[in-house]
Amino acid sequence: MTKQQLREYRDIKAQVRQLDEQIREWRYRASCCVKEVSSVTPGTSRWNDYLPHIIDKITECEKARDDKIVKLVNIEAALTVLDEREARIFRAYYIEGKNWDMVAHEMNYCVEYIIRIHGWALKKLQK
Repeated sequence: MTKQQLREYRDIKAQVRQLDEQIREWRYRASCCVKEVSSVTPGTSRWNDYLPHIIDKITECEKARDDKIVKLVNIEAALTVLDEREARIFRAYYIEGKNWDMVAHEMNYCVEYIIRIHGWALKKLQK
């Protein structure tokens, strides 16, 4: 696990939220199509051609979301090799986006010590 992969956590999480929103939007469109198609004579609705496109979009978004969730799970799993204090530092800094001063204050350590612990823990993750 590299620093870059850890830094990407919040971006990936935001992308998952965005994909969830897109999936909701496409599902809403699908429900509108189904209502329209079911209320007209079969084969006469303009939505007949659009519904397969919507289903493809939903599938595409779900696959992208699932791939990103796997990345998140892998990052979180990598943190399990750390002790409680190290994991707390990594979660606060990389996942919650706090700066070193905030992390140090919350843990009642000086910033220099937090950064030193971070360095030791990073070496554990890179093994």
